Amino acid sequence: MEPCNKMQFSKPNKLFSTTGVVESVCGTEATVRLQSNANCEGCKAQSACGVDSGDKVVHVKMDKSIDLNSIITVGIDKKKGLIAVVYAYVLPFVLVLISLLIGSVFLTEAVAGLLSLAILIPYYILLYFLRASFTEKFRVLLLNQIKN
Repeated sequence: MEPCNKMQFSKPNKLFSTTGVVESVCGTEATVRLQSNANCEGCKAQSACGVDSGDKVVHVKMDKSIDLNSIITVGIDKKKGLIAVVYAYVLPFVLVLISLLIGSVFLTEAVAGLLSLAILIPYYILLYFLRASFTEKFRVLLLNQIKN
């Protein structure tokens, strides 16, 4: 487990953090349900925003025991979070755009469009096979346990 280095995360702007509830504990890993953003509940622009306000589940490695249903704070380094966004959204968009531009020079529009979408299949298959390394690289850290 990567211990939470106080020096590394001493500045709050270096970390995306949120609270969650421990749902289960299996060995040194806890399953945590991250709470949805309370601000999204009454927002009029919720349908146009694109932010998913549903609960998320993450797996957190821990070095101390945690009780079930405890409220904890978890976080991920902002740089790692932004790199994850690049892998999930920016890189696929660039692949589609480049393959569409190159394909439109040599092929008809319809074929170039289908080819540019089909290029995503091997990309996501590659991401699937590399998921173990991504899981370790983008590990969510347990920051602290909030007293009930």
